[in-house]
Parts: sequence; structure tokens; C-alpha cells
Amino acid sequence: MNSPSRPWIEALHFDELPAAAARTTVLHGAVDDVAQVVSSTVGGLDWSGSAREAADVRVGRDRAALIRVGGAFTALSRAITDANTSLSTMRCRLLTAAHDYETDGYVVADDWTVRDGYNYSLARAVCAGDETATARLDRLAERRAAHAEHGSVDLHRLTVHFADADHRCAAAIHAASERLVALTPVRSSLGGAAADDIWNALQSGRHLSPDERDQLRAATTLTPDQLAALRNGAPADLPQGQYDFLRTLMCHLDGKSIAEIAGLAENNRDVDGDPSRPGPDHDVVQKSLADGLQLMSNPRIGTAAGDHGGMASLPSSVRSLLTDDLTADTTVVQPVGTAQRSVREVKAVAIRRTKDLERLTDLMASGGGDLRVGTDVDRGLTKQVAEIAGDTSDPDLPRVFGGGGPSGGSDGLTAMLDRTLLVSGTDEIAAHDVITGQNMKVTCDDGGHYVAGSHLAGIMQHHWGTHSAGASSLVDWLGHADGDGNAFRAGQAHESADVVGHFLGDGSNKAFTQDLGGRSPMLTQTLATSMAPYLGGFSGISDGHGLGDHDVEPMRPDELRHLFTGLDSDPTAASTINHAAVEWKGAMAQQFGADPSHSSSLARAAGMLDKGLRSGYHQQYDLLHDQAYDHDKEAYESAEKLYSLSVNLGSKIPVVGDYLDIPQDYLKESVIGDEPDPRTTDSAAMQALRNTAILVEDDPEYLTFQRFVGYTEQHPEVLRDNPQWTDANGALDWQKVFADKDGANHWRDVVGGIATPHWSGWDEFYADGQQAPDPEFDRKTRE
Repeated sequence: MNSPSRPWIEALHFDELPAAAARTTVLHGAVDDVAQVVSSTVGGLDWSGSAREAADVRVGRDRAALIRVGGAFTALSRAITDANTSLSTMRCRLLTAAHDYETDGYVVADDWTVRDGYNYSLARAVCAGDETATARLDRLAERRAAHAEHGSVDLHRLTVHFADADHRCAAAIHAASERLVALTPVRSSLGGAAADDIWNALQSGRHLSPDERDQLRAATTLTPDQLAALRNGAPADLPQGQYDFLRTLMCHLDGKSIAEIAGLAENNRDVDGDPSRPGPDHDVVQKSLADGLQLMSNPRIGTAAGDHGGMASLPSSVRSLLTDDLTADTTVVQPVGTAQRSVREVKAVAIRRTKDLERLTDLMASGGGDLRVGTDVDRGLTKQVAEIAGDTSDPDLPRVFGGGGPSGGSDGLTAMLDRTLLVSGTDEIAAHDVITGQNMKVTCDDGGHYVAGSHLAGIMQHHWGTHSAGASSLVDWLGHADGDGNAFRAGQAHESADVVGHFLGDGSNKAFTQDLGGRSPMLTQTLATSMAPYLGGFSGISDGHGLGDHDVEPMRPDELRHLFTGLDSDPTAASTINHAAVEWKGAMAQQFGADPSHSSSLARAAGMLDKGLRSGYHQQYDLLHDQAYDHDKEAYESAEKLYSLSVNLGSKIPVVGDYLDIPQDYLKESVIGDEPDPRTTDSAAMQALRNTAILVEDDPEYLTFQRFVGYTEQHPEVLRDNPQWTDANGALDWQKVFADKDGANHWRDVVGGIATPHWSGWDEFYADGQQAPDPEFDRKTRE
């Protein structure tokens, strides 16, 4: 602890402390008066029965609470009085001691160090030649030096005592204040009247008082327990005063436009005459508005009296923006030809209120992310983005904006939709509902019906390009929701993953899923990561196998093929999902080796997964090949037409015509090259996918090795007899098993001698899974 300096001590003034102590004493008296009035008023009423008994209990509880508040005021007054007495006394002692030293000719420095200030030079000049006087002067100097040293020690000791006392007094005042705050939280002052006062301030542009800012924050904040309840899918009750505050605020916002709501915080500007700078309330108002909308749109937020939030609690302009149809078919007139002398009418899509959607997105982005836990605001925003994204998935379809387009115009639409999903898509509970269709009726206008598949298709169809982060946020949590011990969250992730996986595996969606990576690389990569943990369940394993199926429904062979085809459309995603498939096959083989009683189902599931992995890879490769060939053929035919035009033109020019005697086939080939041959067609995309082929065509002994790993878990004596196969931790090591030919052959001999029942059944049932019927792919393979 640092000792206070002399200037700091001198600058202290304790004049206000007695007055502060007196004020707390007055407040204590006022609280006691309120307690007496409450008690006497209810006690004096002429009534009886259960209502009277309940009132008496409530009065007793309230009176006890008020008494505790009064006691807290007393403790605060006592702490302030003690501080005044202790610190002012010690300050006086320090300054008096310093003054006394200085009166005696000493100098006291700012750090309380005392030194002798006597003018010995002058005294020695006067005593020059007088040995007796000089000796007395030396003895005086020694005594004063000792006295100065003692003074330094004494003053430093007093400053340490002062610092200790200051710390104790501050702690006592802080503890008494905290006790008072705990007994009278800001939240206890909330209610409709407080919301009215703050609303009037916002409307007039008046700056909020510190207490009003605290009220606004408290009204739009949840406790850790309330947040935990919402994250676990449980309801969370607000104090009635807090709910009434929020409801009153929503009523004031009702009838206001989105621009007016989003602009409320902008009223608080003009700081020091500069209107471009935000005022002191700008950030807290903007955040509180966003958080208030989140809280009041959460159907799990309620009160003990039965109130609850939801879509109906939102201001009308926000509610309509989240529930109305924002897109419609229309037509536009476009010029025809380069001369643009005629026009034609073409199909287009009309998009309403995009500027409002942008404003609401910006407002909600300023709120706290911890409140995005299943709110109807987030459900509505995500649903609207999905519909707009689907209806604008064709980049060549003209767009007509009503009510002002997004920033950047038509080109900025995708970026704006991405920003919206980066806000609403991070609400995992809302994302689950958008994907599965649960709890989404509230996002439809009168008579509307929510169809989960069409909204998921809208997200998948859109050309997100480099703006895929928002769409990715809808699914990036599916693959790691099991790690935090929240069973509700894990269940929601499993349900969502089941829907997404089967959507990707649905052959009727292949028109846009098979080239997903070309339109939205980041989304495809995120899907691959999110689907990887579920491949076992999609292949048919169950919880009984000890690997977990994550509660997803098994897929047919054609569904697995389409799943892999879509995720192989981006090379990074292909590497992720194919690597995961190989690991899943290895895990199944290892589990089989440890417990062969599941041989048929585990082996068949591994074989099914292998077929899906291979068939999806080859189908995607064929698609890339066909796209590359069509591109080359189109380029060749375009060049051929240009060449023919040049030949026809050249034949009419005498000088050029002489060269046309050269054989046309030779001349054509030398100018535009060979006609594309599908047997030699190649592209960068094909090469990128080929780089993942090693994951598809795995080592034939890999699965046998994994079975053997499982077997040795039940038969550790095998490794004890063959320590050359293990690493430093005693685990079976692939590199050491196959370190040389003799070692590998010895391992094969040991594996061949395993006599455990059903060991050999793996190959039969694995092949059975590989041969599971997939008529479309099987027919193409035979052809």
C-alpha cells in the first residue's frame, strides 16, 4: 500500500462528511416513517378473512424489508462518521507534527522525509579558529541529524497508519453502500411511470439523468439465472415492475415507424455544439432499445402474474416488417438490342421495405448477443432473409425495390441479408426453429403457413459468394453443441442437423445443392464441418453401438450420395467431409473389433457410408467434368463462328483471298485449336477434387488395422507379446506395424489367426452395405 504524500494530505477536506452522515440519518427516519404508514394504513382497515391475512403477511414482509433498509442507512451514517473522526484526527496529527519540525528549523519534504535545515556553513564561519565552539557545533549537528532521522521514521509511521485507516474506512463505507444497493436495487424503481419519464426525455431530446440511464440498463438486462433458464429452454420470470416498464416502452413505440424507432438514439446529440458527435445517452439508448425488443419478443419471458412476451408484444411497425410478405412477382420493361430501339417486358422480383430491414438490422446489431435466445425478432428476421434470398437466387432476375433499396442498391442486397443473418442467425434456438419449422407460425401474417423446406432452400439457393458468414451462422453450431453439457441445446442441434442433412440428401434439391460450393464456398465448408459428427447416424448406426447416432434418422444410399455430392462441390468442404467419413469407418471397425456382437449392423453401416462417400465423389467429379466440357465446347463453338465469319469476309478481299488456298481444316486447326474431347477434358475444379481422392480410395488394410485396434483393447496380451508394435504409451502404432515387410507379414499372420467368433463377418456385411441399392447411380455405373 502506497503512503499518501504531504500535498495529498494537505488537500484533503472532511467538511462534507458530517453533512453526508446527517443526510443518511434523515433518510433512515424517512424510511421508518414509510414503514409505519404502511403498517398503520393496512392495520386500520376494517376487513377480515384470507385477503386480510395475505395483506398482513405482505405488510409484515414489506415492513421488515424497510427496517433492513433503515438499518443499512444507519450503518452507512456510522461508517461516514467514523471515517470523519478517524481520518481528520490523523490528518491533524500529521500536519501538526510536520509544522513543529519546521518551526524548529527542520525541512519536511513531500514524502515526509525530515532533514536538518540549520545553516551550519554560516555558524562554522563565525566559529572559525574557536575549537571549543566548533566542537559544540559538531555535537549539535549530530543530535539534530538523529532527531531528523527519528522524525522521518515517526512521520512515515503516521502516514502508514493513515493509509490503513483510509482503507478500512473506505471498505466500511463501500460495504454499507453495497448493502443499501442490494436492499434497494435500481430494478425496484422500475415500472410504467419510470418508462414514461424516460420516453418523454427521449422524445424531447433531453439528456437522461444518471439514475434514468441506470433504470434503462436495468430494465433491459437479465440476471445470470434468467439467462441460464432461457438457454436451457425454460421460462424466465421478470419482476412485474421490469415487465411493466418494457411493456410501457413498447406501447410508446407502437405507431412509430422503423426509422423513428431506430432514430431515437440520434435525438441525443449536439455535444458542445457539435451535432455530429453522439451524446452521453446515445449508446445506452440504442443498446437498450435493441435489448428491449429482444426481451419483449421472447415468448419464454413472463411474470408470475401470467404476462409473457412474443411477437404480439412488439410495436406494429416491427411486427409487420417481420410477418408481412416482402417479395412479389412483377415485371419491368427493358430495352432490346444494342441500339435499344425497342423494349420488352420481363419478369422481375419486387422487394418491399428493404431500407426498414436494414435499419432494424443495424439497431438489433447494437444489442447484447446474450439476449438472442429464442426471440421472435430473430425468428422473423431470419425467415424474411430466407424468403428474400430464395426469391433473388437468380442473379439475372431484375429487382425492384420499394420504400428505398439497401445501401449499395441491388448489388448491396446480398451483403445486407448477410449482415441481418449475422445478427439473427446467432440465435441458435431461433435458427433451430427456422430449420425445423417449430414455433414459426408467429412469423406469418394472417392465414400464412410456414414451410421449413422452402425457407431452407431459399438460404441454400442464394449466391452468397464472399458474403456467406451470416448463412453459415445458422448451421455452424450444429457440430459442437454436445460439448457444454446443455441437453436442451444438444437436442436442438440434433434435430436441426437431421433436417439439414436430409435436405442435402434429398434428390429433388440437387439442382441447387450439387453446385453449392460454387455459389457459397464458406457455407458449404461450414455445412461439411457441421454434418461430419452425424455421418455415423446417417449411415445407420445407433446408440447401442457405443458410438452415438446423435438422434438422426438413417439415410438411404441415394441420400448419402447426394449429401456427399453437394459437400464435395467445394474442395475444402470435400476434404473435411471425406476425411470425417474415413474416420467414421475406422471408428466403426474399431468398435466391431472390441465387440463383434454388432458385426452385421456396424459393418453394413460402414459399407453404406463407404458407398455414399465414393458415389458422391464420382457424381460430383462427373458434374465438374461435364461443366468443364460444356465450357470448352461453348468457347470452341464461339471461336468457330468467329473463324467462319473471318473466312467469309477474307474471301472477298483479293490479297487475303490468296491465303485461303491453304487447306481449310489445317488453317482452322492452327487458328482455333482442336475440337474439345470429353476424354481429355480437365479443369482446376476437377484437379482440386482429385486431390481429395486419397480419402476416398483408402488403404485396403486400414479397416483391418482399426478392427485389430479394437480387438487388442479386449486382448491386451497380444500387444504384450508384440511390444515392437506399440508407441511409448503402449498404444498400437500403424507406422511401427508396417515399418518393414517382415513386421507387416507377422502382423498379418497374427490377424489371420484370430479365432474370435464373427471376426470374419465384417467383410461380408461391409460388402453388403457397399452393395445397398441406389438404382440411379448403379445404372450409370453399369453404363
